[in-house]
Amino acid sequence: MTTQEQAAIPEMFHWLTRVNKKSLSRNGNKWVLELYTKLPQSGYETTIYINPDQLLYTDEYGAEVQVNHTRLIPDGQGGTREETYVSNLVEAGDIVWVALERGNLKVKDGVKADANYCSNYWWNLASIAPGEGTPLAQANLSTPRQRVPSASQDNGQAPVPNHGQTTDFFVEGVVKGHCENIVAQLAIAKLLPGIELPDGGIDWDTFRQYRDLYYHNVSNVPVSPPPTDEEPVEDEAPEPEQQEMI
Repeated sequence: MTTQEQAAIPEMFHWLTRVNKKSLSRNGNKWVLELYTKLPQSGYETTIYINPDQLLYTDEYGAEVQVNHTRLIPDGQGGTREETYVSNLVEAGDIVWVALERGNLKVKDGVKADANYCSNYWWNLASIAPGEGTPLAQANLSTPRQRVPSASQDNGQAPVPNHGQTTDFFVEGVVKGHCENIVAQLAIAKLLPGIELPDGGIDWDTFRQYRDLYYHNVSNVPVSPPPTDEEPVEDEAPEPEQQEMI
């Protein structure tokens, strides 16, 4: 008798990500956030369902935190212009720190989904705070955990995370150096927005974020085998209607 080994699904994800979309759920009692970062093994952006009070940016004491947002408005001449406004609500387009906690395994027609896939679990919002910078690379099962900073900063911005090596996630120096060389070349070619400071210097926090983005999306992605005549097998991510079970 043999038993199938179950994948180790993390209990938490900590991401610097972007809110792609914000909408009401079908029954109107939840808000739906679509996050830029995909769950490991999934080809879909991450969708979470939250209570209305979770849309508020608050500090550790529960006080509201005001955050700058931008939006496009009519310019009166048939075009649009960008407007900056202040709000304490999470909005589409925001860069945010989120902590997602693994919930129950999804069930359809009385049958539990495959427990080996992250996207077959409900993911609950544990915390959200305003962030700044470039969203992290898409997540994978070896993505290092990062602490979600407190939103209690005076300017409503979360501090930059610690990018040092950790004991449970290590990248060899030669690989790290390769990624940094690639990012440096792209920066010289003016292909990386936000990496150059107004005075001509380098924003090293943004540089490191681009390095991490390159590592997780290119260097750490296995090379695919040669194409065959067989049809590709799609990820077992739930269909959109499966996610609307609330």
